Amino acid sequence: MISALLLLTAAGAADFGTSPMVDKGHAHRWTLVQDDEQGTGWIDEAWRGETEHEGKRLKLVLVRVDIKSPTMQADLVMAADCERNLLGVKDGYLFEAAFGRQMRFPVPGLTMDFADTPPSEEDMQLIDFACGRTPAAK
Repeated sequence: MISALLLLTAAGAADFGTSPMVDKGHAHRWTLVQDDEQGTGWIDEAWRGETEHEGKRLKLVLVRVDIKSPTMQADLVMAADCERNLLGVKDGYLFEAAFGRQMRFPVPGLTMDFADTPPSEEDMQLIDFACGRTPAAK
């Protein structure tokens, strides 16, 4: 499913500046993780976090996507369940989209249903990085 979100455009990760999802002064280290006919996406190797959901510890990773159709540029805080290889969107910020711009978008509740079943190679790349099993780029 991550493949469906990462659609190809010409913009680079740095074109959107510092993410509103991180503390001021944070220095991003964007690493390209997907650039194909479906899209472009980056992981910030300089940002990881953790959260608790339903009594379970989840790892967090910051992803920047630039989507062509429908057009959308966004930062997503993705939650990874390392034991079950699941992904969910915890929070997000839209730089530009058909339904809004320059706004945080509400995520009503964290549901760990973002990744394909079984997870795609791109999904596993996010999960493995979030869980500290591999670097962002392979």
